[in-house]
Amino acid sequence: MYILGLRAGGYDTSCALMKDGKIVCAICEERLTREKRTKRFPINAVKYCLEHEKISISDINHVVVPWNPGINLERTFTAHSEIHRFMPEMLYSIPNYLIGISDEPTTEIEQAIKFGKREIRVHYLNHHLCHSALPYYTSGFGKALILSMDAWGEKTSTLLGMADKGRIEKLWEIEFPNSLGMFYQTMTEYLGFSPQGDEWKVMGAASYGNKDRYKDKIFQLIHPARDGKFEVNLSFFDYMSFTKKYHFSDKMVNLLGPKRSKAEKLTERHIDIASAVQHVFEEIVFHILNKNKAGNVNNLCLSGGSAMNCVANGKISWRTRFKNVSISFAPDDAGSSIGACFFYWYNNVARFSPSGNKLLSPYLSKDCDDGQIKSALNGFKIAYKELKDPARTAAELIAEGEMVGWFQGKMEFGQRALGNRSILADPRVKEMKDRINNAVKFRESFRPFAPSILDEYGDEYFERYEFIPYMEKVLNFKKGKGRLVPAVCHADGTGRLQSVSKRLNPLFWELIDEFRKITGIPMVLNTSFNLNGEPIVHSVKDALRTFYSCGLDILIIGRYLVRKDVGDVKSST
Repeated sequence: MYILGLRAGGYDTSCALMKDGKIVCAICEERLTREKRTKRFPINAVKYCLEHEKISISDINHVVVPWNPGINLERTFTAHSEIHRFMPEMLYSIPNYLIGISDEPTTEIEQAIKFGKREIRVHYLNHHLCHSALPYYTSGFGKALILSMDAWGEKTSTLLGMADKGRIEKLWEIEFPNSLGMFYQTMTEYLGFSPQGDEWKVMGAASYGNKDRYKDKIFQLIHPARDGKFEVNLSFFDYMSFTKKYHFSDKMVNLLGPKRSKAEKLTERHIDIASAVQHVFEEIVFHILNKNKAGNVNNLCLSGGSAMNCVANGKISWRTRFKNVSISFAPDDAGSSIGACFFYWYNNVARFSPSGNKLLSPYLSKDCDDGQIKSALNGFKIAYKELKDPARTAAELIAEGEMVGWFQGKMEFGQRALGNRSILADPRVKEMKDRINNAVKFRESFRPFAPSILDEYGDEYFERYEFIPYMEKVLNFKKGKGRLVPAVCHADGTGRLQSVSKRLNPLFWELIDEFRKITGIPMVLNTSFNLNGEPIVHSVKDALRTFYSCGLDILIIGRYLVRKDVGDVKSST
């Protein structure tokens, strides 16, 4: 049985393909169109997944969409032009797009697409349940509390539920416009960054600020409620209609001062506001978790765009009762295409087993093998050197101070580079952070880079260490350890780490282990292989264009090494 999951009708469109309960391919549309966080229908992603399995659209049994427009129609939001704009796209355009890529004649469309005697059933599923499905069905938990938080999904911004024996039951929900996601998005805009994309910058800047200067004022914007929920003071916001120039009202400006323009230098005031925003966000999340004791469980599955806040995520295990926290590699809307597949499968097809999909691999694209890479390099007339041991060579170059573009095998799904489409460097060199920000990423100097560490050494470097495979949490470095790796130790002594295991990525593990043998440090600096404002590279062509457009000197792509100083490299052909 094939199930096609489609995230369409908003940012971060994507497609996932499930075969008999296993995700066999998944990709975001942005990787193929090179339009970051695209809203385009994921037609290229659909074709990509079908080609991966060598099937046609008529081989699909079910199409699952992680949004149910019927929920929106339960109550008409006359001001919600954004909702009404894409409801027709989901209900009418999805079948038409799929029909358009088939060579077979269509006989009927009625919430199903029929090709002769075969048909594809189209299912519109609850947005937050699809969000929740990905971390739950891949967690290994039998029973867990479910918390999904984003800007809005259908008419809900936050859902709290209980998952048990494969079923997810809603405990309560908070409806839009009360939204923790929209609060953070609005404050991102107020601080002069781009909402729906630059929330990372607020989180990164927060570590440099003094939260106490503005936290009482920020608590006027959003505050905990007695029932374990939260309330937004909507008089400070103008996001409710989706039609205003800014998401905030004049009342917020009167409270906090003028909005920062994008061209304006980030001042101490802005950084202190960012710190207070992050603090209040965290306190709301901990309030929800600590005030809701349903089920008396210590397992938590966290999802939705707000679960991208890795600083808050890293504090849950010691600020709440939840000791086991499952967060996927794509908790945002992009991952809902995968979640929709899991939700439909375990609620309509198969019985759930907690161990069935534990620790889903994030490497879900087609494989890019050495033959394809070599052919592309020759086609572009790129000089290269074939390597006997790419991991060892990369480790040596990194230890010598080189910034290395690292392109291997299957691409990661989601917004974080996890060792297959990465830029790697020496974490011991304090200046490395500025070098990469200035010469490669072209971004603000306050934004940190991730330490990718061998799982076996995690407890030696981090307080309260736990296995963190997807960069989904921030932890504190142990005393004295952060100074050993200043390029990946943030201003507050933390790191957004990736635990690297042999099971998930043996080649990347080998590279870091070789670096450990050379330097004594079991980690490397890891950041995504892309230019600022562009998606992570997908193809060999993307990698070469990015490589030659920035300050990288070394690219190791498969078994081949490319230098910009071509005089140092002799082609193996």
